[in-house]
Amino acid sequence: MAIETKFLRLSKPVLLGDRIDGWRVCWLGGWDRGKVLFVVMVERTVPQHHGGRKRIRK
Repeated sequence: MAIETKFLRLSKPVLLGDRIDGWRVCWLGGWDRGKVLFVVMVERTVPQHHGGRKRIRK
């Protein structure tokens, strides 16, 4: 299993552990500069591909 993460800018505050569309809030940030947006990091577990990374030849 692998963990994907991403940042979201929300218009309302949330709590650690809250779920948003299958993602779990794992970090609470601050406000976005000049706007009333709450920055959070969310994570979810996804199946990991076997075989490692693919090489890209140039």
